[in-house]
Amino acid sequence: MRLVPASTPTTTFPGGSSLLGKKVEIQRQGKVLRVGYVESATPSGEVVWLEASGIEQRAMYGPAFGHRVIPLSD
Repeated sequence: MRLVPASTPTTTFPGGSSLLGKKVEIQRQGKVLRVGYVESATPSGEVVWLEASGIEQRAMYGPAFGHRVIPLSD
């Protein structure tokens, strides 16, 4: 997948540290790309790393790339 920065990134949380270990849904243009657990994040929350799970590799997402990161309840 090629990541392209969005012109107007949006975020649904106050900062990346509040998401560590949390289950999140990653969306782009209203479509769900992935659901997973946040392994690490920048302090601003503009970039998050989802941990590897099953066949999904560790991957970087976030508003800086045009993704919407939505916290989910476990």
